[in-house]
Amino acid sequence: MNKLNSIKYPLLSWYDLNKRDLPWRLSVDGQYLDPYKVLVSEVMLQQTTVSAAIKYFKNFIEKWPNIELLASASEDEIINAWAGLGYYARARNLLKCAKIIANDFQGNFPQDINLLKKLPGIGDYTSAAIMSIAFNKQSDAVDVNIERVISRLFALQSSNLSYNKKMVRDIVFQLTSGNRPGDVLQSLMDVGSLICSAKNCTCTICPLEKKCMSLKQDIISQIPIKGKKVSRGEKIGTLYLITRRDGAYLLRKRPSKGLLGGTVEFPGTNWEDTAMIVNKNKYLKSNNLHYSELGVIKHTFSHFYLTLSIVGKIIFESEKDFMSPFSLDKCFWVLPEEFHKYGFSSLMKKAMQYI
Repeated sequence: MNKLNSIKYPLLSWYDLNKRDLPWRLSVDGQYLDPYKVLVSEVMLQQTTVSAAIKYFKNFIEKWPNIELLASASEDEIINAWAGLGYYARARNLLKCAKIIANDFQGNFPQDINLLKKLPGIGDYTSAAIMSIAFNKQSDAVDVNIERVISRLFALQSSNLSYNKKMVRDIVFQLTSGNRPGDVLQSLMDVGSLICSAKNCTCTICPLEKKCMSLKQDIISQIPIKGKKVSRGEKIGTLYLITRRDGAYLLRKRPSKGLLGGTVEFPGTNWEDTAMIVNKNKYLKSNNLHYSELGVIKHTFSHFYLTLSIVGKIIFESEKDFMSPFSLDKCFWVLPEEFHKYGFSSLMKKAMQYI
């Protein structure tokens, strides 16, 4: 393998001139980054692109500029600020984490990786990233960009994917020894994002071009080695846009735990596997003649595709006469001009086009 110093120093020199201007990279004292901002950014960047996370991060930090203020927020406030970013368990865990740090650690982030791992929502990667990026300590933090860059740099081609991942972590741990461990991680992230992406490589401007074993072997497009793709299932259901005489719409809150947990939604049926449903139009059959199908929306989750029929109804008479195809438990009415106060997922925002 290459001598790691011959990789580290060109990488850092490139980073000093070309690093991305990201809001969570602002130093608090000229040396260390704010661990709170590192935490928020790393949690947001789980399953989310940098470009999508930036706007949410800025709004989030403006609303809760420190860990103590975040700890005092309610779950509804956090979900509302997170709405559209997806994977809402991240937001709930971030709030739990803030409360523990504020109450048990007096607002000071623990600088022990084992203590960090015990906090809600902070796993191996996030704890390691905080240790290096916020506290300038050696770690084996590896995200998708780092894994791709290191795998190509050392031409890791084993069919044993666990072995490849361990090799990447070991190399990163060695690279982050000595000075500037946080910058080493972030420089690898930036090379992976700006130069050595999944689909395109601009090798001629890469600071690691001369050291890249995959480039020498002309196998860059084949690395990193990927496992078998897991096919997504398909589910369908029906969503009801029910409006009252004054223009208010019927809403309900999803349970805190589970998919889209804690978000506000238009009520509807359960989502069922398409293989189990012969006729999706059964959802549109009702004794109430005011129902009408408005359209169809599609949405992609990590493990299935969802198709929802959008059905509308206007209640002209007393709500007592309302024949509901779903439970009215915990439903409430909200005017469209008040929607901004609630945490709607991107799925529900798709449904709003029919309002």
